[in-house]
Amino acid sequence: SAKQLAQAFNKMASRTEALVRTQRELLQAVSHELRTPLARINFAIDLIRTAGNADERESRLNALDTAAQDLNELVGELLQYVRLETGLPQHASEGVDLLPVVEELIEKASLTHIEIEFQIGPTLARGDISVVADRNGVTRVLSNLLSNASRFARHRIVVDATIDSTETTIDVDDDGPGIPETDRERVFEPFVRLEESDSGVGLGLALVKRIITNHNGTVTALPSPLGGCRMRTFWRKK
Repeated sequence: SAKQLAQAFNKMASRTEALVRTQRELLQAVSHELRTPLARINFAIDLIRTAGNADERESRLNALDTAAQDLNELVGELLQYVRLETGLPQHASEGVDLLPVVEELIEKASLTHIEIEFQIGPTLARGDISVVADRNGVTRVLSNLLSNASRFARHRIVVDATIDSTETTIDVDDDGPGIPETDRERVFEPFVRLEESDSGVGLGLALVKRIITNHNGTVTALPSPLGGCRMRTFWRKK
């Protein structure tokens, strides 16, 4: 019918608009984002050429390897963001038991952030909380939130969750400096860094928001009882 045809055209127009908007955002930001690891790679190559001994050369090769990994991570984040932003099909949702997912992610994070104490909150620790989601999606969200918290936490990060008849709430708390109220929405925009010294590619929280939005949920930055930031995500039951 004419109505169905019009709806199809509107849907196609919206999809095209999203593609154009995403391409514009990426073109504006990607060149800047790619220059940092590329500059480090070029610098490391120059240093390798002038290395005076095997130990010095090995150290500089390690720096080159780290820069290459960062570049690979950035490209992966860009591809994931484009895929999510343009609404390409996602994996089917399932009931995901949260405790083992969080335990595994904390174990990995602890290896690279030995100065931080990672804790599981008392409600999540009971082990009877699940979330209806794409397993890879919820894992990526929690991984990114832990990574973000680890960059700012001083000594402690706590992950806890609650569940009721309509949704599952997951909180990631840190004891860092927190996020000013005026920036709590802006941090979820792509390529936003609140400080020049902030590490990462500026897509971690944008990916978190996009994944959760695709699950009909929400993510909010709040003050944490630990004194820093609380990243609260809501996952609605289907």
